[in-house]
Amino acid sequence: MLKSLKTILKILLLLISLLAFGGCNSHNSKLELKNRLIVQGIGIDKADGQLSVSVQALNTDVSSNSAASGAPDEVVKYYCVKGKSVSEAIEKLSDTTGSDPLISQNRIVVFGREFAQEGIEDYLDDFVRTTQNRTTVYVAVADGSAKDIIFARLGENIVPARRAEQIIRSTDFNANVVSTRVFELLNTFSDGTASAALPVLKCTKGDKTDTIEITSTVIFKDERLIDETDGKIATGILWANDRIGHGEITFDDENGVTITANVIKSKTKIKTKIKNGKPCFDIKIKCSLDLSEVNKNVFQVMELSEISEIGSCAEQTIKNYVENSINECIMNESADVFGFGRRLKRTCPRYYKDNVDDWEEVMKACEYNVQVDVKIERVGGSVARLYK
Repeated sequence: MLKSLKTILKILLLLISLLAFGGCNSHNSKLELKNRLIVQGIGIDKADGQLSVSVQALNTDVSSNSAASGAPDEVVKYYCVKGKSVSEAIEKLSDTTGSDPLISQNRIVVFGREFAQEGIEDYLDDFVRTTQNRTTVYVAVADGSAKDIIFARLGENIVPARRAEQIIRSTDFNANVVSTRVFELLNTFSDGTASAALPVLKCTKGDKTDTIEITSTVIFKDERLIDETDGKIATGILWANDRIGHGEITFDDENGVTITANVIKSKTKIKTKIKNGKPCFDIKIKCSLDLSEVNKNVFQVMELSEISEIGSCAEQTIKNYVENSINECIMNESADVFGFGRRLKRTCPRYYKDNVDDWEEVMKACEYNVQVDVKIERVGGSVARLYK
């Protein structure tokens, strides 16, 4: 009897919950899809002392109306609003659209180049304080204005913000694309020694459709854009930061033969110590490669000595990538995009405390030792034997 009473009480509680949170009341009717502006991309520029915020949102005019037939003319809609802060500008979207912005579905945040050069830290608070925002959203800098990227038209049934997100996420299989999320950018700016690296997106206008691509990587120091680098420097940053997932590298052997190899796996470990009164960072990289292409006689079976030589050339290539990126970022720009300062703080806290105020000069005097160990997993020898 008691067990039956408990069951009835559970059912009653469930019914009460359904009535309380059901979609029949007027409050929840405001949250229906047709009353929401589902934001997909946000771009931030600065003009006349105010923020100019460009917004890309899904077009729900037709898709939310079950009585309508067909599909909307465009899969997204574009809006541009201004305000003294990001929050104020986003709030004005309600006045412009008559819909409540849904920021939690946002895919990407883009900063205009000029805005990034002035400094962006003061305008990042909204992305942390507003509960709808996701700090895992990718961040990029526009080659020109952020509005160009957000307002890009890539063709029917293509959401530009999603495509831009996919391009940035290609760092998972592209060895020369740096990707950064909002929380990573915030953590970097809150650190007293670290700098950030962001990808640059460029929109090329076409007669009917536009194209978006990553053209370079920019370096931030003290929350301002200070330098622009090419893909090779970005590759070195990725190797040093243990951010290489997959991808391909191309290099020449001692005889000038061009070789392309596919990265199967890679691991970077950095040991920090004080040596001769200054910090020393031992950067050790271990990776496995498959040979994708060797531009010489395809019918010739490779000898072990040739494979060993290719491995040595790959090791030197990766080492050059890392050393060049350290030279460009640390020595030339005093920008610690590698997090060496954070490592020093964890490993040698007393030295860090005594020298953090002079970190820009200290980092240039540090010793950086790069060691690379490459293992060639597959050379494609079976193809050569097949034709022999």
